[in-house]
Order: sequence, then structure tokens, then C-alpha cells
Amino acid sequence: MSVKSFFADAFGITQLRESHKTLGGGKFWTLMGATLAYIAIGSTLSIMAVWPGNCDHEGRRLTGFFKQFNCSPDLLSGGAVEIGLFVWLWSLPTIGIVVVAWSWINHFQRKRA
Repeated sequence: MSVKSFFADAFGITQLRESHKTLGGGKFWTLMGATLAYIAIGSTLSIMAVWPGNCDHEGRRLTGFFKQFNCSPDLLSGGAVEIGLFVWLWSLPTIGIVVVAWSWINHFQRKRA
């Protein structure tokens, strides 16, 4: 295995190429742009927001992420940036639940037919 192919596999470039082939250029770049925009919006809101209360939401990786979810109701008493951060934080779990529910509903409808 060459160094070039090692780095391509390590950074997921091979999978990205396969996704680009499968989805086509338009859908692929739309999804990539939407993902980067979602991350940029969340990062900007996290930097700009003032966390009210004395809740400890600091932490690294997954621990800090769950602490932020635990403290997120305090954001609703803030301004537009804090409310935007609350919506952003809870959008991903909400989307995940909706996708799973939609998948189950479609699965059982196909099973009945």
C-alpha cells in the first residue's frame, strides 16, 4: 500500500469519492455544503452565546456535549443567539428521531403490503 492510498483511506477520501459517484455531483455538493453550513452555524452560535446560570457546561468531547444538552434549557431565557443555539443543539437529535420513526413507518407499511 502506498503512502498516498494510506492517507486517502485514513481521511475518508475513498469513501467520499464513492459517495460522489453514487449520489452525483449536484446532490453530493449540496449535502457537503449543508453539512459545512450546519457546523459553521453551530460553531458561531457556540462562540457568541452567553450561557446563563451557573451550570457547568464545559468539558471535552462527548462529556462536554452532554453537559451542554443538560444546560440547554437555560438558554431559553437569553436573547436570539442563545435561543438559536438551543434550536441548533436540539435539531440533530430531533432529526435523528424523525428519520428513525419515518424508517419504521415505511418498513411496517411495506411489510403489510
